[in-house]
Amino acid sequence: MVNIKIVLFGFFFITSNLFSQEIQLDENLVGFSCGGNGKPTKLVQEITELINSKKYEEIESYLNSKNASKMYLSIIVLERLSELEMYELSENTQKVIKKIKDSPFVVMNCYGCLIEYTTMKTMFSTDNFIGSKKWIEKNIIIDK
Repeated sequence: MVNIKIVLFGFFFITSNLFSQEIQLDENLVGFSCGGNGKPTKLVQEITELINSKKYEEIESYLNSKNASKMYLSIIVLERLSELEMYELSENTQKVIKKIKDSPFVVMNCYGCLIEYTTMKTMFSTDNFIGSKKWIEKNIIIDK
C-alpha cells in the first residue's frame, strides 16, 4: 500500500511539473513558425489578435511586463505602427523602448523545433530575427 502511494505521488509530481513547464512555454516563447506544424506560438497568436482588434494601448502596456517576450513583441509591433503612422509613441515610451532594446533581458525564442535564449540586445541587432519582420509586415497593414 505504501508503494502505491509513493508511485501515485511520483506520478502526480512529474505530471504537474511537466504541466507547469508547458504553461511557461506558452507564456514566454516567441516563435513565428514553431514545431512540426510551423505555426506561431500562443504568445505570438495573442499579440496577433490584439493587432487585429487594434488594441494598441494593450500592446503598449506589455512594455511594463515582467515577461521579456511580451516586451519584445510589443516593441516590434509599436515600432512598425509608428513607422506607418498608425500609432504615436510618446517621448517617454520611446525612452522605455530604447532601454529595453539595450538591455540584457533574455527572450525565449524558437525557430522550427529549436528553443534558444537570446538577449534583447542581440534580437534587436539582427534584422528579421527568427522571422519577425515577415510576421510584422503580414499582420500590420496600412488601412486605406
